[in-house]
Amino acid sequence: MEFTPSREGQLTERQIKWGYWWVSHKLQLKAALTVLIGISAFGLLSYGIYGFADWFFGSGVRERAEIGLMATTPTGYLEINRRVAPQEPIFSEPSVLLSGSGSYDIYSTVDNPNADWILKLSWHFEADGQPVGNSRQTTVLPLGSAILSSLSYRSEVRPGQARLVLDGRRWQRLDKHVVRPDYPTWSGERLDLRVSDVSFNPPAADDPLTVSRAKFTVTNATGYGYWRVGFHVVLWGGTGLVGVNYVTVGELRPGESRPVDASWFTALPPVNRVEVIPEIDIFDADAYMPVGR
Repeated sequence: MEFTPSREGQLTERQIKWGYWWVSHKLQLKAALTVLIGISAFGLLSYGIYGFADWFFGSGVRERAEIGLMATTPTGYLEINRRVAPQEPIFSEPSVLLSGSGSYDIYSTVDNPNADWILKLSWHFEADGQPVGNSRQTTVLPLGSAILSSLSYRSEVRPGQARLVLDGRRWQRLDKHVVRPDYPTWSGERLDLRVSDVSFNPPAADDPLTVSRAKFTVTNATGYGYWRVGFHVVLWGGTGLVGVNYVTVGELRPGESRPVDASWFTALPPVNRVEVIPEIDIFDADAYMPVGR
């Protein structure tokens, strides 16, 4: 029988060559690694020294100066607030108009010059220092105007001076997620109340009652029904404003037309123009009638 020697545990020729190379070059590899670590350490140290030097003598000087300037210069918060805050509303001087024997109407207007703000007002008039009626609420739409009026104020003498008193004022920012695609389009779809056949009829000579009347027809050209729509009726003559009134129309449905008239129980100066101004808060969900009602 032929004997075959066992090679278990013996090194191969390749392993022997690798071991010889490692032993022969071990010192050189260690020296190379030491040099590489030294170069890296020197680079980090040099960068650190440069950073400290720059902080003390270069950019750090400028940065400390800017920090000092920030600490000593007040931030213009008032200017920032002024730019983002809504502009003040514009009020007209109140006018006092005779509306009958011992009866007077007080009239004023307010303009909202802001495109992104809704104005909520609480207000009342004073006549010769006396309050006229209770506090009332008015919504002024963005870039819109509103009429403020108090009708049939009883006084034995004509009030010499009227004053508008603001009981409260609140700004509400326009929600762009609601008024889509934009506010002019959204509001136009809800404010399309068309006024036609406007006329003014002075008292008839044979009428036992002295009654002046303004008449008009309103057509709801929107796709929405409204529980109640108010209308300011303003009369203008050669001398300016001669009369003001306020009437309401209830349950005005989409597409519906309705004749409306406003009355003054007195003779008025000659009237050459009748202005009819609808009033509705299109942001009030309770103003809308349910669909199909």
